[in-house]
Amino acid sequence: MSDLTLTGDRVILRLAREEDIERLRAILLEPSVARWWGPTDPATVAEEWLEVEAGDMVFVIELGGVVVGSIQYSEENDPDYRHAGIDLFLATSFQGQGIGPDAIRTIARYLIDVRGHHRLTIDPSAANERAVHV
Repeated sequence: MSDLTLTGDRVILRLAREEDIERLRAILLEPSVARWWGPTDPATVAEEWLEVEAGDMVFVIELGGVVVGSIQYSEENDPDYRHAGIDLFLATSFQGQGIGPDAIRTIARYLIDVRGHHRLTIDPSAANERAVHV
């Protein structure tokens, strides 16, 4: 699955790679992004995002070949509790342009149509009005 790529209306979601760390770190440290991720060590913020557990997948969000953010999902595959959770962030200069909703729709289609989930969750901070709206 190391070459998994998902295509949205405008975005490309590809699995994150080690060489994406610096770009993701820069985005995660932008004030409009960092404020929603809580206190963290700036030196390890991107590495922590890329640390995945079984059932987790981390993608970068590309727009025109440029990494503009990241989206990840985690799965619960127990048949009695099967569902997936989604989390994402976008660089400040790409917020408010419909990129986040396109990334969410793209990964949601994959999780429902390919992975067989019937329930998806995304839980932004209640104070993050933009994320709640999306």
